[in-house]
Amino acid sequence: MAGDVDKRIMDAATRVFLARGFEGASIDEIAKAAGASKPTIYSRYSGKEALFAAVVESEINRVYLNADVEFDSRGVRERLERFVLTMLTTALEQGVIALLRIIIAEAARFPTLARAAGESARQQGAIVIARILQEAAETGELPALRETRPLSLLQLAESYLDLAFLPLEMRALIGEDIRILEAQSAQHVSLATRFFLKGCGAPD
Repeated sequence: MAGDVDKRIMDAATRVFLARGFEGASIDEIAKAAGASKPTIYSRYSGKEALFAAVVESEINRVYLNADVEFDSRGVRERLERFVLTMLTTALEQGVIALLRIIIAEAARFPTLARAAGESARQQGAIVIARILQEAAETGELPALRETRPLSLLQLAESYLDLAFLPLEMRALIGEDIRILEAQSAQHVSLATRFFLKGCGAPD
Protein backbone atom coordinates (compact mmCIF):
# COMPACT_ATOMS: atom_id res chain seq x y z
CA MET A 1 0.00 0.00 0.00
CA ALA A 2 1.13 3.55 -0.77
CA GLY A 3 0.74 4.61 2.84
CA ASP A 4 3.08 1.84 3.99
CA VAL A 5 5.68 2.87 1.42
CA ASP A 6 5.44 6.52 2.44
CA LYS A 7 5.91 5.63 6.10
CA ARG A 8 8.87 3.35 5.33
CA ILE A 9 10.53 6.10 3.32
CA MET A 10 9.96 8.71 6.02
CA ASP A 11 11.16 6.41 8.81
CA ALA A 12 14.23 5.38 6.83
CA ALA A 13 15.04 8.97 5.84
CA THR A 14 14.80 10.09 9.45
CA ARG A 15 17.18 7.34 10.59
CA VAL A 16 19.69 7.99 7.82
CA PHE A 17 19.71 11.78 8.21
CA LEU A 18 20.18 11.44 11.96
CA ALA A 19 23.01 8.94 11.49
CA ARG A 20 24.80 10.64 8.58
CA GLY A 21 23.73 14.27 8.67
CA PHE A 22 22.40 15.97 5.56
CA GLU A 23 25.68 15.92 3.64
CA GLY A 24 26.48 12.29 4.44
CA ALA A 25 23.02 10.92 3.67
CA SER A 26 22.20 9.64 0.20
CA ILE A 27 19.02 8.69 -1.60
CA ASP A 28 20.64 5.33 -2.35
CA GLU A 29 21.06 4.53 1.35
CA ILE A 30 17.59 5.81 2.21
CA ALA A 31 16.04 3.71 -0.54
CA LYS A 32 17.86 0.61 0.68
CA ALA A 33 16.84 1.25 4.30
CA ALA A 34 13.22 1.79 3.24
CA GLY A 35 13.07 -1.29 1.03
CA ALA A 36 12.05 0.97 -1.85
CA SER A 37 13.53 1.96 -5.19
CA LYS A 38 15.09 5.31 -6.00
CA PRO A 39 12.41 6.02 -8.64
CA THR A 40 9.77 5.46 -5.94
CA ILE A 41 11.40 8.09 -3.73
CA TYR A 42 11.89 10.53 -6.62
CA SER A 43 8.23 10.12 -7.57
CA ARG A 44 7.40 11.60 -4.16
CA TYR A 45 10.28 14.01 -3.53
CA SER A 46 12.26 16.09 -6.01
CA GLY A 47 15.54 15.33 -4.27
CA LYS A 48 17.40 14.99 -0.98
CA GLU A 49 16.60 18.54 0.17
CA ALA A 50 12.86 18.02 -0.36
CA LEU A 51 12.99 14.72 1.52
CA PHE A 52 14.92 16.33 4.36
CA ALA A 53 12.36 19.16 4.49
CA ALA A 54 9.59 16.55 4.78
CA VAL A 55 11.42 14.83 7.64
CA VAL A 56 11.84 18.17 9.44
CA GLU A 57 8.15 19.02 8.99
CA SER A 58 7.12 15.58 10.24
CA GLU A 59 9.21 15.89 13.41
CA ILE A 60 7.98 19.42 14.11
CA ASN A 61 4.39 18.27 13.67
CA ARG A 62 5.04 15.41 16.08
CA VAL A 63 6.15 17.85 18.80
CA TYR A 64 2.86 19.73 18.59
CA LEU A 65 0.49 16.88 17.77
CA ASN A 66 1.71 15.04 20.86
CA ALA A 67 0.97 18.15 22.89
CA ASP A 68 -2.52 18.74 21.50
CA VAL A 69 -4.85 19.83 24.30
CA GLU A 70 -8.59 19.86 24.47
CA PHE A 71 -10.22 22.86 26.07
CA ASP A 72 -11.48 21.67 29.42
CA SER A 73 -12.23 22.93 32.91
CA ARG A 74 -8.60 23.48 33.89
CA GLY A 75 -7.44 27.02 34.55
CA VAL A 76 -5.33 28.95 32.06
CA ARG A 77 -2.11 28.48 34.01
CA GLU A 78 -2.46 24.70 34.20
CA ARG A 79 -3.41 24.44 30.54
CA LEU A 80 -0.46 26.52 29.39
CA GLU A 81 1.95 24.56 31.57
CA ARG A 82 0.54 21.22 30.46
CA PHE A 83 0.85 22.17 26.80
CA VAL A 84 4.46 23.33 27.04
CA LEU A 85 5.57 20.42 29.24
CA THR A 86 4.03 17.93 26.83
CA MET A 87 5.79 19.68 23.94
CA LEU A 88 9.07 19.49 25.79
CA THR A 89 8.65 15.74 26.32
CA THR A 90 9.03 15.29 22.55
CA ALA A 91 11.23 18.30 21.81
CA LEU A 92 13.94 17.15 24.22
CA GLU A 93 14.24 13.69 22.66
CA GLN A 94 17.76 13.02 21.43
CA GLY A 95 16.53 12.46 17.88
CA VAL A 96 14.68 15.77 17.71
CA ILE A 97 17.66 17.66 19.13
CA ALA A 98 19.99 15.94 16.67
CA LEU A 99 17.72 16.90 13.78
CA LEU A 100 17.65 20.53 14.92
CA ARG A 101 21.45 20.53 15.02
CA ILE A 102 21.50 19.32 11.42
CA ILE A 103 19.13 22.14 10.42
CA ILE A 104 21.40 24.69 12.12
CA ALA A 105 24.48 23.20 10.47
CA GLU A 106 22.83 23.47 7.03
CA ALA A 107 21.28 26.91 7.58
CA ALA A 108 23.92 28.73 5.52
CA ARG A 109 23.36 26.48 2.49
CA PHE A 110 19.59 26.19 2.86
CA PRO A 111 18.40 29.36 4.63
CA THR A 112 14.86 28.94 3.33
CA LEU A 113 14.58 25.47 4.87
CA ALA A 114 15.99 26.62 8.21
CA ARG A 115 13.72 29.66 8.29
CA ALA A 116 10.65 27.61 7.33
CA ALA A 117 11.40 25.04 10.04
CA GLY A 118 11.76 27.71 12.71
CA GLU A 119 8.65 29.59 11.62
CA SER A 120 6.56 26.42 11.43
CA ALA A 121 7.56 25.35 14.93
CA ARG A 122 6.87 28.79 16.36
CA GLN A 123 3.55 29.26 14.58
CA GLN A 124 2.07 25.89 15.47
CA GLY A 125 2.75 26.32 19.16
CA ALA A 126 1.62 29.95 19.14
CA ILE A 127 -1.72 29.09 17.54
CA VAL A 128 -2.61 26.68 20.33
CA ILE A 129 -1.44 29.05 23.06
CA ALA A 130 -3.37 31.96 21.51
CA ARG A 131 -6.52 29.83 21.59
CA ILE A 132 -5.99 29.12 25.29
CA LEU A 133 -5.45 32.83 26.00
CA GLN A 134 -8.51 33.81 23.98
CA GLU A 135 -10.75 31.41 25.86
CA ALA A 136 -9.34 32.60 29.20
CA ALA A 137 -10.14 36.17 28.16
CA GLU A 138 -13.69 35.23 27.13
CA THR A 139 -14.39 33.38 30.38
CA GLY A 140 -13.10 36.26 32.48
CA GLU A 141 -9.93 34.56 33.68
CA LEU A 142 -7.82 37.12 31.81
CA PRO A 143 -10.15 40.10 31.45
CA ALA A 144 -7.29 42.40 30.44
CA LEU A 145 -7.03 40.45 27.17
CA ARG A 146 -10.74 40.61 26.32
CA GLU A 147 -10.32 43.31 23.65
CA THR A 148 -7.00 41.99 22.36
CA ARG A 149 -6.93 41.32 18.62
CA PRO A 150 -6.09 37.82 17.32
CA LEU A 151 -2.76 38.98 15.85
CA SER A 152 -1.74 40.49 19.17
CA LEU A 153 -2.72 37.26 20.95
CA LEU A 154 -0.43 35.37 18.57
CA GLN A 155 2.40 37.75 19.40
CA LEU A 156 1.76 37.23 23.11
CA ALA A 157 1.76 33.47 22.54
CA GLU A 158 5.12 33.66 20.80
CA SER A 159 6.51 35.66 23.73
CA TYR A 160 5.29 32.95 26.08
CA LEU A 161 7.09 30.29 24.02
CA ASP A 162 10.25 32.40 24.23
CA LEU A 163 9.95 32.36 28.01
CA ALA A 164 8.74 28.85 28.76
CA PHE A 165 9.90 26.63 25.90
CA LEU A 166 12.85 28.10 24.02
CA PRO A 167 15.42 28.33 26.86
CA LEU A 168 15.27 24.60 27.61
CA GLU A 169 15.42 23.71 23.92
CA MET A 170 18.43 25.97 23.40
CA ARG A 171 20.21 24.49 26.41
CA ALA A 172 19.64 21.03 24.95
CA LEU A 173 21.00 22.15 21.59
CA ILE A 174 24.28 23.32 23.11
CA GLY A 175 24.78 19.97 24.79
CA GLU A 176 23.42 20.18 28.34
CA ASP A 177 22.36 16.87 29.87
CA ILE A 178 18.82 16.08 28.74
CA ARG A 179 18.04 14.30 32.02
CA ILE A 180 18.89 17.43 33.99
CA LEU A 181 16.78 19.59 31.69
CA GLU A 182 13.84 17.21 32.02
CA ALA A 183 14.15 17.33 35.81
CA GLN A 184 14.17 21.13 35.75
CA SER A 185 11.44 21.58 33.16
CA ALA A 186 8.40 21.62 35.47
CA GLN A 187 9.84 24.32 37.72
CA HIS A 188 11.09 26.39 34.78
CA VAL A 189 7.75 26.25 32.97
CA SER A 190 5.83 27.04 36.15
CA LEU A 191 7.92 30.14 36.91
CA ALA A 192 7.80 31.33 33.29
CA THR A 193 4.03 30.85 33.16
CA ARG A 194 3.42 32.76 36.39
CA PHE A 195 5.61 35.62 35.16
CA PHE A 196 3.88 35.69 31.76
CA LEU A 197 0.35 35.60 33.16
CA LYS A 198 1.16 38.36 35.65
CA GLY A 199 2.08 40.52 32.65
CA CYS A 200 -1.29 39.60 31.12
CA GLY A 201 -3.14 40.90 34.17
CA ALA A 202 -3.82 37.60 35.89
CA PRO A 203 -4.42 37.85 39.65
CA ASP A 204 -1.66 36.53 41.91
